[in-house]
Amino acid sequence: MAIPDEWFTRPWYKTEVEKLESEVEAYRRTGLTPAEVSELAEAKRAGRLVALPCKIFDIVYAISRGKIIERDVKSIEVYSRGCRLIFGSTIFAFSQDVGKTVFLTRAEADAALERQETK
Repeated sequence: MAIPDEWFTRPWYKTEVEKLESEVEAYRRTGLTPAEVSELAEAKRAGRLVALPCKIFDIVYAISRGKIIERDVKSIEVYSRGCRLIFGSTIFAFSQDVGKTVFLTRAEADAALERQETK
């Protein structure tokens, strides 16, 4: 069955094609193969996919006693409700702290400290 030519000139057709082109381009930018996408989707469905807030050896910025302290992430422990960023033998932060008292950039930490000081 052939698609009638007038379909290609309808506004909804152009919108749908543009939407699909955008989605295909977004997929291509991931650099993932279809098999990798399927594997990640299955892990997500099974509850095995975890998005970490940073990588090991990243520098994060913690606010403590009105100061910003740089911390190297030594390891990351994953738990059922999140993860814990380990900075040293007894120093750590939970993933829920990221964006509150631990920040991924110095600029975010500076802005948060400024907000704390103006309260």
